[in-house]
Amino acid sequence: MHLKKTWFIPVFMLFSLSLAACDLIPSFLTETDANGITYELNDAEDGYIVTEYKGVSFEVVIPSTFKDLPVVEIGALAFDSIVEITSIEIPNSVTKIGNHAFRFCQSLTAITIPNSVIELGVGVLQDCINLATINLSTGLLSIGESCFSSCTSLLEITLPASLENIGDFAFADCSSLIDVELPDTLADFGRGVFIRCSALESIQLPSALTVIPDHFFAECSSLTSITLNDNTTEIKQNAFINCETLVSIYIPSSVLTMGYYVFDDCDALTINCAASAKPVGWHEDWNNDNRPVNWGVAQ
Repeated sequence: MHLKKTWFIPVFMLFSLSLAACDLIPSFLTETDANGITYELNDAEDGYIVTEYKGVSFEVVIPSTFKDLPVVEIGALAFDSIVEITSIEIPNSVTKIGNHAFRFCQSLTAITIPNSVIELGVGVLQDCINLATINLSTGLLSIGESCFSSCTSLLEITLPASLENIGDFAFADCSSLIDVELPDTLADFGRGVFIRCSALESIQLPSALTVIPDHFFAECSSLTSITLNDNTTEIKQNAFINCETLVSIYIPSSVLTMGYYVFDDCDALTINCAASAKPVGWHEDWNNDNRPVNWGVAQ
């Protein structure tokens, strides 16, 4: 009979291995200041990231430095779901605000993003239902997916000229939003950026925008007018679905591609087209609801 070998590690060896593992723990362990703000040294070791808030004050002031280094980032989930916070002051040293950093801060009514910030991550202010005023950085380059979604008290916003892209559903379900100013140079929009912005009546699209993304204005039930630019080349599927009060739209001759169900449930809509007949690049169900169409219309 052959006996299987049994391998074991003595207790003293396990203890030694545990000590060795401890040596692998990064030296930049988090530290918390007197106000309850927790920090972690960044990878470059030239600045700190705010990672958590354990303080008792609901009027938060983030310092510009910690231990003689700048505070350069507000990390993911740092203030997530702290519903009692009423104000947050962000220093000019911060360049990035991470994913869901202030999500569900439901007592927050206003916030200023300093001009040093170039990137807002995913869902940064998502579900801040009492947030009525957002002042954005003049150097902002990127707005992440769902960044301001369900900010149901937000009335207006001006996006800076520096902005290069807006992620999917960035303003989805901002049901009180009535005024949006977009920079004329902005061309990169995600899907459903303004979906269910039910108070939005009109908007001026940037001249740089050539492709209307899918669900871009879907369920904007108060939208009454919109003007497409002469350099618009494509309108994707469901772009204007359920825009119940949209009365008319002019499709310029530059639009060579059209997705399906673009104008479904736009019950008041008449469509005026520069083209004399349906272009070959338009989906056969582009006007699935058979809204009235006038062909060969000069603008």
